[in-house]
Amino acid sequence: MQEVIEKEFRGDMEDALLNLVQAAQDRARADAARLREPLFKSKRKDTLFINRVVSLYWDRSRLDAAKNAYKAKYGRPFAKDVKEMLSGDYENVILALIGEK
Repeated sequence: MQEVIEKEFRGDMEDALLNLVQAAQDRARADAARLREPLFKSKRKDTLFINRVVSLYWDRSRLDAAKNAYKAKYGRPFAKDVKEMLSGDYENVILALIGEK
């Protein structure tokens, strides 16, 4: 399925369809990737990152699954990356939302 999408589509449509396929295959892994992407962009997308964290905050089992998938996929806890990439009140709020503070 991914190969067909990559062959037939480009740009935002390709990204959207690939995200749908990835979420259908392994939602926790897709959530982990969606958390990491805006955190590590050269021009960090804070609004996008906050929206993704808050949406997972309201579904604790999904948040826990995403944190486990993050560690499995990237070899380090999500909270550790948050601590390295963020600071101050912003870091503290995100850590509180993910249950690490």
